[in-house]
Amino acid sequence: MRFTPSAAVAQRDRTASMSRFAFAAALVALFAAPSVRAFEFQDGRLQIHGYFEEQIRGMGQDFSWSDDIDLAQWYNVLSTEIEYDIAPDGWGPFDVLSAFARVEVRYDCIWTRGCGMFPGVDSWGDRAAHLPGYKTSGRRSGMSGSINISDQDNALGINDTAARFTELRYRPVDTGTGPRAFYLPENPRRPLRIDQLDGFTGLFAVAGPDTIFEAGGDDAAYFYFSRQLGCKFGARRTPGGANGYGNQIIGPIDPDCDIDPDGALNYKPNPFNPDDPSPTIGLPGGSAELPGRPASEYPLAQRAPRARSQGVFYPSPAYRRFLKDDDKSDVFDQNFSQNELAWNRGGSQQDEKELKEIYLDMEFFDSRLWVRAGKQNIVWGKTELFRTTDQFNPQDLALASLPSLEESRIALWSVRGVWSFYDIGPLEDVRLEIAANLDDFEPADLGRCGEPFTALVACNKTTALWAHGLFGVALAGENRPEPWWEDAGGLEYGARLEFRAGRFSFQISDFFGYEDFPYVERITSYHRRVDLQTGRPLRQRSETRRGGCIDGTQSDCLPITSAQTLNGNDPGAGGANSGATPPGPFDTDSRQRLLENYPSNIQIFSAICATSIGFSDADPTACGQSVFNSQISVFSVTVGNPTPVANRKAGDSISSLLANAIAGNSRARAIAQLGFTSGAVIPFVPLNEDPCDRFFSDNNGGCTGVVARTSVSAWTAGNTVRTLNQLLTDEQEALLGCGPFWGSDCESDGIDLLNAEASVLQQSWPGIEGNYGRYLERNNFLGYKIGGTDPDGNLFPVPGTENFEGNLPASYWDGERVVQLPGSRGPGDPGYNPLVDGTNTGLVVPTYNDPGRGVVNGFGPAAGLQFRSEMAALSWNALMTLVAFSQAADPLNPDPDDLDPANPASAVPGQCSFVQPQYCSSVKSFFTITGAQRNSVRAGGNGTYGRRDFVWHGGGEGVLTYQKRNVLGFSLDFAEDVTKSNWGMEASWINNVRFTDNNSLQGVNTGDTFNLTISADRPTFINFLNPNRTFFFNTQIFFQYISNYKSGFVNNGPFNMLGTFTIQTGYFQDRLLPGITFVYDINSNSGAALPSMTYRFTENFSATIGMNFFWGRWEYEDTAIAPLGTLGNEVGRLAYRDGVENGLSVVRERDEAFLRLRYTF
Repeated sequence: MRFTPSAAVAQRDRTASMSRFAFAAALVALFAAPSVRAFEFQDGRLQIHGYFEEQIRGMGQDFSWSDDIDLAQWYNVLSTEIEYDIAPDGWGPFDVLSAFARVEVRYDCIWTRGCGMFPGVDSWGDRAAHLPGYKTSGRRSGMSGSINISDQDNALGINDTAARFTELRYRPVDTGTGPRAFYLPENPRRPLRIDQLDGFTGLFAVAGPDTIFEAGGDDAAYFYFSRQLGCKFGARRTPGGANGYGNQIIGPIDPDCDIDPDGALNYKPNPFNPDDPSPTIGLPGGSAELPGRPASEYPLAQRAPRARSQGVFYPSPAYRRFLKDDDKSDVFDQNFSQNELAWNRGGSQQDEKELKEIYLDMEFFDSRLWVRAGKQNIVWGKTELFRTTDQFNPQDLALASLPSLEESRIALWSVRGVWSFYDIGPLEDVRLEIAANLDDFEPADLGRCGEPFTALVACNKTTALWAHGLFGVALAGENRPEPWWEDAGGLEYGARLEFRAGRFSFQISDFFGYEDFPYVERITSYHRRVDLQTGRPLRQRSETRRGGCIDGTQSDCLPITSAQTLNGNDPGAGGANSGATPPGPFDTDSRQRLLENYPSNIQIFSAICATSIGFSDADPTACGQSVFNSQISVFSVTVGNPTPVANRKAGDSISSLLANAIAGNSRARAIAQLGFTSGAVIPFVPLNEDPCDRFFSDNNGGCTGVVARTSVSAWTAGNTVRTLNQLLTDEQEALLGCGPFWGSDCESDGIDLLNAEASVLQQSWPGIEGNYGRYLERNNFLGYKIGGTDPDGNLFPVPGTENFEGNLPASYWDGERVVQLPGSRGPGDPGYNPLVDGTNTGLVVPTYNDPGRGVVNGFGPAAGLQFRSEMAALSWNALMTLVAFSQAADPLNPDPDDLDPANPASAVPGQCSFVQPQYCSSVKSFFTITGAQRNSVRAGGNGTYGRRDFVWHGGGEGVLTYQKRNVLGFSLDFAEDVTKSNWGMEASWINNVRFTDNNSLQGVNTGDTFNLTISADRPTFINFLNPNRTFFFNTQIFFQYISNYKSGFVNNGPFNMLGTFTIQTGYFQDRLLPGITFVYDINSNSGAALPSMTYRFTENFSATIGMNFFWGRWEYEDTAIAPLGTLGNEVGRLAYRDGVENGLSVVRERDEAFLRLRYTF
């Protein structure tokens, strides 16, 4: 038979029709089925009963019938219970011996396109192709630091600075075509790929050394993220500090994308290791290793121990210890196949799969002692939705938005025994129960991101673990308690006493076990950790921040190899000592000593570097950070042929050009103008030569008079032009990550962004945090230019000058007050010392003239403004250098983010220029690798603005940990005759509960919770609504008080109150059972309305339909003083604030409609 496309379509249609017919036939069979009793054997000793159920749920925000609603559940459930009376007449010591087992099989058709019948069910699983709108609402901030650039379009007229991420897709082109690639509009509801995510888009825009955009060529990002390219994501817009907005990455959402928090890039070549070949650029190994910037300890060709660096994997000192001490760091319940999720074999079902319960019931001593042992649920509470004293069993919260306790409890292997005292005095039915969990620890099952009922807030776990594998930031793993048979501390146990006194029933219980939900235990906080007195680098765990490292020899000093090799006998001509690196390569031991104490996140630095290799035509082998250390000659670019160490002082490397450009060196400016701006003038400010420049520091506020380093001869002009080495002190150079403190030479080796102080380098850049005036604030921070004025003629403040109000650069908290690092201060700052900080005399915004291009006083009234310090003038030069390096591939046809050499002072909105540097590609890229710390003084802020740091000097690592605590409970039930109502009360005291605290440097704090639940129910006749049956009214009110509540706690408190109200009744002899439940949480202003209606067709067959309406809101809290994630921009509305979701707000986008068909037997 010939198989044609039309035949294929016909075959598919026939298959779908048969599947739909089978489904319809099954429904008919259910409706027509006769009553069936439980299966009984052996005179009723063995009974088998259960049910088959179909659960179908549609879910969408506000029940939008456009792109926002999806089929979210199509469960086929078969639950079978087996009861066997082993010894009905007793046996030996057993008065009663029986067994029970429950097996539950679930299959959800939504993972396989509606079991192959409905191709439109495409929001879940490995083939997810369509996401609801609230999962695709994320968009770019439109900010360049603190300045709005959303008015800038790209060369195709597409606004890619503030577009939705789903609308931007990097589209590589064929090598044969040669044209450039751009971000182009795509389907706005398709899942995102990694090249569309916030923070990744810029990496995938680097064309590689051959300058052609191609996914399979030498574009580094595609090579390094090859295993992540198939992963799928969503992105949600959230409240945040970037002028009111932030983004939440949702995912990976496809089960096929493995989550690996432990060195996901450890098999890729290290960009600094000379023994790691780099196939993307055809080089035999990495380059640009520095004394303070080590390569990986092990090359790819060798087998590395788990806790050692290799490839693009640099475990932090704390993570090394975690990997060595915790052999279960890979247990975090995230990696499940699509088939496992379809069969409901997620985190809590991995051990026994479909076996839900199995236990023995035993009675002894004339049935006074009752014992149940096996996999079971232990229920010590009576509340319906939220647990007060019921603590033994965790819940599977990924089954539904608000699953019932009965459905969601996770049975554990445990034993419980009840001894009946019968009556004691006035007390009746006195019973003492003792129980213990004998299982290994099982937490609450929150689901895996990408499951329909996993809350978006729980997706943060998936994303954080995934991000740590790539960048060494966020969640490093999960630390679960040891099993009790290995460590007695892992045992969970409790006891309760029950009795009745008249109409009152009492329960007193005590449970000692682990919290079902983890808290984040911080193990690392990344910093640029230096001695606040001297500016020398410190170890990650140094005991003091002031005076711990005076001259580089103290135990708190960071062990930089050859840190003291620079000396006054620097030969200059040969440059053999220019790099402070002894002859020969770095060795494994020296790298290990350094990395075991390294305070910065070198992994994210290396990952960004590795994926941006080839960004510069000047050195295609360099990345965005290592180009500052490139040894390629400025005049003759020869890839793979850097300047030898012995010749660096006599050379003309890119590193020395860039170092001298930021010093305002006139020869460096001439070369830069020739090579990058087509002759357009670069408005540099030459730095001052001060008394202690070029000499060794005496570590006591002065210098020794011994020359520490000489200049690269290419930039000296016969000793008439000063170079960077001659214009900065040791302390100032240390702020650039180079110089004697870092064991390198700032000119020949270059500045090191890994160890530089971002707040110093960027202090004079438009976009740094500060006060830009009321007009710009009202105008959404749009329209800034250097020298510009508002409609009233007021000059826009210029960062770095004395008319700008911002945070102090290099400001740190010393435990008592905020201090500035030596070298960064100006004459008006406390502690200013010209022998350390230099002088700012004559350092002003230059008068910008370029007669050849018609530029006259391009900076207008800003010209002549005094820079607040010498390093502020250096920052200005760094800014102008990056503007110059934003050169166009075709100078005659520049893009809006390229410098137009014909109009370098352009004021056209959206056009890059020296007057509008915030629009320039290199400046925008630099801002993406920096972010603002919180404005708190303890984070180095001044209460209004925070310190700007590189992303590798912020964030941290955490481990999910479970706190053991004691739950003391009390409950009371009684009937009240006057109102004919039943009342219940449950109270608990839980000690030592961990809460997220954004004001804590550890991110958590402790407090006790006091919980009280009051329940009341009453059957009531309302004859005109139902003359034959009562209406059942039930109210439950949950009160909570949190002791030691802090203002930084993310959750609401200290008093919380939540209430539920349920109404139920029955019609037609209880065949029709309508009901509705309302839930409302006061502090979060969130709640739910849950109407449903059940119709019983027969004794065995019933159908339930219902809807779940949720509502809630964002609440705003101060951003964390020590965040785990990467730093971002903080400006405008909600600056230094984050949105949080409490109560039922976490599911407010998930309104549901459902149908449940059940057949019992």
